[in-house]
Amino acid sequence: MQSATPPNPIDSSKPYEILPNGKKRYTRATAVDIVLSVILPFWGLVLGGIALARGEAKRGKTMMLIGAIFLAVVVITRFLPA
Repeated sequence: MQSATPPNPIDSSKPYEILPNGKKRYTRATAVDIVLSVILPFWGLVLGGIALARGEAKRGKTMMLIGAIFLAVVVITRFLPA
């Protein structure tokens, strides 16, 4: 009988997985990613796009969503008349 567990399960306590070539791929956004997206929303969008291109879908989407929300807040509060 075969085991029901996958051959390389992802450890949920670590925010990354090790690829066969030895490099880390983050599976979710880290605290630094979130803080960066809040403080510098444009860079959150850029780095989120880079993460998406590298195959880090959940991390990239999280960074881009947070960056887009805070960029919208900045634009609304800065450019709309009070």
